[in-house]
Amino acid sequence: MLSTYKPSGRKSARGWFFIPLLFVVVSAGAVAYEGIQAAAPMWVFGFCVLLYIAGIGIAVDRALTYSHWRSPGAGAMVGLAAVILFPVTGYIAIYKIDAAGASSGKGFLEFLSARVATGIPVFKGGGATSGLAVNGWILIILWILEAGAFLLVGMGAAAAATERVYCESCRSWANRSLWEFKMRDVAETSLDSLKDAAKFEVLLSPAPLSGGSGPTLEYAVHGCRCGKVASLKITSIFKKKDEEERAVLREDIALSLQTLGQLLAWAESHDPSLEAKRPKLELADRPRANRAHRPLSEDKAVMELLRPSGEHVSLRRGSKWLGASDSYVDNEFTRAVRARVKSGDFLAAEDAIRMQRHPDDLAFVVEAMADWDVVPEWFDGWIEERPDSFVPRMVRGIFYLKWGWHARGMKWKAKNVGRFLERLEMADNELQRAAAMEEKDPISRAWLVYTAMGLGLPKPVALERFEAAIARWPANRPAYSFIVTCFAEKWGGSDEKMLEIARRGSASAPAGKSVHTVIAEAHLEAAGTIARQRGIKAIDEYLQQPAVRAELRSANEKMFRAGSFKPTMDTARSRQFFAYALWRAGEVDAAAEHLKVIGKSSPWSLFSRHRWLGSDTIARARKECGVR
Repeated sequence: MLSTYKPSGRKSARGWFFIPLLFVVVSAGAVAYEGIQAAAPMWVFGFCVLLYIAGIGIAVDRALTYSHWRSPGAGAMVGLAAVILFPVTGYIAIYKIDAAGASSGKGFLEFLSARVATGIPVFKGGGATSGLAVNGWILIILWILEAGAFLLVGMGAAAAATERVYCESCRSWANRSLWEFKMRDVAETSLDSLKDAAKFEVLLSPAPLSGGSGPTLEYAVHGCRCGKVASLKITSIFKKKDEEERAVLREDIALSLQTLGQLLAWAESHDPSLEAKRPKLELADRPRANRAHRPLSEDKAVMELLRPSGEHVSLRRGSKWLGASDSYVDNEFTRAVRARVKSGDFLAAEDAIRMQRHPDDLAFVVEAMADWDVVPEWFDGWIEERPDSFVPRMVRGIFYLKWGWHARGMKWKAKNVGRFLERLEMADNELQRAAAMEEKDPISRAWLVYTAMGLGLPKPVALERFEAAIARWPANRPAYSFIVTCFAEKWGGSDEKMLEIARRGSASAPAGKSVHTVIAEAHLEAAGTIARQRGIKAIDEYLQQPAVRAELRSANEKMFRAGSFKPTMDTARSRQFFAYALWRAGEVDAAAEHLKVIGKSSPWSLFSRHRWLGSDTIARARKECGVR
């Protein structure tokens, strides 16, 4: 089937700027209307009315184009504004601007009543000896017809704008000319088949005319400013003497990677010189439901998204939801994949998840694909495309969890408790379903620990879920992080039990695994408990105890100094915890090693302002650790 454009309905604040334009057009027209209706002959009056309505249509079209308000509803609003402005400007022209009318002191409702009673004289000038007074119900009916005309013109212009292919990334229509191919001498019978084509392949099969002298078909590709969306326009050209007669057969056909490739290959088979003229586009393809699954790693168009070797750079994500695990941080890979998802290729999220081979990388990418500021409309489409896959349900479950925490807030005192619990129930149901669909999945089961904590389920339930997660992945850092938080004293647990679980995870894990980070996490949680009781200075007193310092040093060495250490996507997070904990514990040399890698700024929350962890910044940490 041919791809059709469906607008998201997103509006731009710039949409309000069309109001002055509309006011000028309607006001000028209304004032002119008052002047000509009593003095102009019929043909002049009728022509001016049509011209005025056309002007409204042009104003609406341009306003919607530049404001990016692209829905019939927006056009109806513009038309309604014209309906209201028209009598208002007439009233201002007669009873406010005109000196004779201003002296009467009449209000707007009196103006309308007088119009209905006395009527409006039309066709009085231009040689006519007696005009025609339109009043009473006839005048009201005419007003209704005028209002209907304004509304229809507004909605029609908006509907025309809605059909154009539009890019949500750079907020521009796909109207830049990028590529063109002309196929000469085709049979005229092909034109009707192109107009009625329901499949893209039909557009590439015009019949040639034997003997020549047939019309020319022009295929033109247009794109947006950033090159992420493109459209196809097909025009027929007839030569008549020295002139060309052009007729648009199809336009605003949304192109995908697949259909663009078909078009270019077909054109190049007719004209090989076009191979050097391919348009520079980075279209986000949406695979069809019945097409074989395409691994992201095998897609030549997105090879640049493959993660680089070595340690990733931490990048701040647009989302500010701190639902769990400092989840608003991206790296180069997840930022690129999220950009593809935003541009419409939501299946890139599943491709990115399935291509991960290391569990730490898998956990990081899954969380990144679930972190959005609003409920993604494409969740349902993803599940429809992959009904047998547990991945979309896992991602949606994690999103619901974060969405719930967003409603509650991350402060000690909860807000919107009912909404928080409702969303966590949704998250728990989705994650349970994902876990049931994939017996070996450790990620859904890890996040079920977090939903258990938020829902206030008994600790044995959380422990049972935790054991199920680490049974499938023994070094399951997210599962350990969540159970550590769950057993913290602030969540109704005990710091002793929390530290016991953290030590169990570090003791059983091989060297180089990110699960050793939970030692730093647990001690920072314990320090926070003391800070709530004795004040912020107690954090350093707790962390600088010899036993605590020794345990932090040992966990740090197990993870980063062992010969088997290899960085993963989770490594950046681990560095933040160890850098902060070691610095506050007075282990400045060990902390300095991490701070040199982290750099002068960090998007991770540990070096931001915290109520209990202090208002320290990374700049202070670097200075005290001797890092320049």
